[in-house]
Amino acid sequence: MTRELNLFAHQKSIIDELRDLYREGRRRAIIALATGGGKTEVAIGIVLASRGKLKPGLKAYFIADRKTLIWQTVERAEAYGLRCGVIQAENTIRYQDEDLVVASVDSLRTRCPGGIPDDAGLIIFDEAHIVKAPHRAMLEKLDNIPIYGLTATPLRTGLGKLYQGLVRGPTIRWLTDNGYLVPAKVYQAVAADLSGVGMGTSGGEITHVEIRKDADVIKIESKKYDDDDDDDD
Repeated sequence: MTRELNLFAHQKSIIDELRDLYREGRRRAIIALATGGGKTEVAIGIVLASRGKLKPGLKAYFIADRKTLIWQTVERAEAYGLRCGVIQAENTIRYQDEDLVVASVDSLRTRCPGGIPDDAGLIIFDEAHIVKAPHRAMLEKLDNIPIYGLTATPLRTGLGKLYQGLVRGPTIRWLTDNGYLVPAKVYQAVAADLSGVGMGTSGGEITHVEIRKDADVIKIESKKYDDDDDDDD
């Protein structure tokens, strides 16, 4: 049964900011939104808004780096009534009336010249902090269509040279305080006693075999962090 997409206010705000950038002529933008903030729903909202607005024959593309993300996206998009084609190795399937093509970046590399689909009218990259050759080629050569990159960590050096704008969603603290995320309890290993663990033979690194063999001498201390321990987001 098809569901209606009801975006939250912070998700609608992101799409509104993208529209403003587009009107300014900035068609390539990073969407920075924390994990759990609804990046996939924002992407689906963008695709739904593009229905009927792309030039005839052009498609909306959602390009992911991992197979698991491809099928998760297909499932979510189809739940909102989008007809999805797929480009992913032997699982590739295309439709005349598809609203969205969910593609593996590696499959595009092997199936399209330069990794660039010739029927793209809108492109959304998942995990945009990962930049492979096809990502770079599309960003550099397809300057006449909107290209948006989703990420929770827009920290890769050089992204500012590939994109023309950054739209930031709310912080983890804001999402938590307003009930979109549950409060997190974080445990971090702060000390490890590795005495008695021999060094490995691969570049001076400890191998998995040695760690398993000497696991009884590895002692991990951990500290518990609550939300009140640190005011930083």
